[in-house]
Amino acid sequence: MENPKTAAGVSAVEGGCATDESRDRGGVISAAVHFVLQVSIEWLVRLTGRKIRREEAQWLACVLGEEGLSGASVYQELAREAKLKVELPPEAGLIPDFAVLRGPRFDPDAVAPQIRHFYEHTAQYHLEVWSEVYLIGKIAAGCEGSARPEK
Repeated sequence: MENPKTAAGVSAVEGGCATDESRDRGGVISAAVHFVLQVSIEWLVRLTGRKIRREEAQWLACVLGEEGLSGASVYQELAREAKLKVELPPEAGLIPDFAVLRGPRFDPDAVAPQIRHFYEHTAQYHLEVWSEVYLIGKIAAGCEGSARPEK
């Protein structure tokens, strides 16, 4: 049996959303779920949290970028606004010398050399962060990615 195609030539995936109409519907559902989750989280914070003055919790003050920015682009944008330049030396690390962590309960020489290298030369690594999305996240994400190019 031949798979139905969308105008873009994408095959329907069993149980997926390949048509333009169903994709639009998935976007609306995704937006609605996102809104409900956002409002729920804000409500829970207000219900369980307490108000404090900024002076009482300086650690909460942080630089916030424009909504929608994430990753390194936040720092690039903040630097641009402040007329600064972000430079990353190729050998930069989280700490210049792992040995400074030595203490009564920690021997840096006992740590694997690869871990020490990471801390001392972090800029040489490409870090990728991800997480598993469960049912509610999949609903919130809508049907994006549920179609594949036809073989």
